[in-house]
Amino acid sequence: MARRVITQAPSPKSRTGKGAVLGRARGFTLLELLVALAILSVGLTVLLAGLSLSLGRGRSDRAETSARAFAVSLLDQAIADPSAAVGETSGTSGGYAWHVSIEPYGDDDDQQAWHSRAAEVSVSVSWREPGKRREIALHSLRLIGEAGQ
Repeated sequence: MARRVITQAPSPKSRTGKGAVLGRARGFTLLELLVALAILSVGLTVLLAGLSLSLGRGRSDRAETSARAFAVSLLDQAIADPSAAVGETSGTSGGYAWHVSIEPYGDDDDQQAWHSRAAEVSVSVSWREPGKRREIALHSLRLIGEAGQ
């Protein structure tokens, strides 16, 4: 038994050369690629700007949290220290400038009515951030002795 192999000649449309019909090539044109890159670059710019803003806020929040903890610590020390006298002290520590003030609270009539002398304790902590100065102030009252002392 002899086998017959039938072959087909290529159609004239698929041949290259004169008279051949060329179909549209698959893929993207240069213009389409440029538009896609432009859209991608705008999206990345917005994303990076948001990320930069987020990092800046995180740094600012961390500094404010540290300053608040430092101010609370100074206020607690001023209230708890029985030897803390009426007056003012200040200094710097770890990039923060601080100020503690202990002043008499109320006039003489008030203090006689209360049977104790009271003092207002004020604490302020300030620090610098790029472009601005920030400050936290805390206030409290403490008893500093009996009236008439």
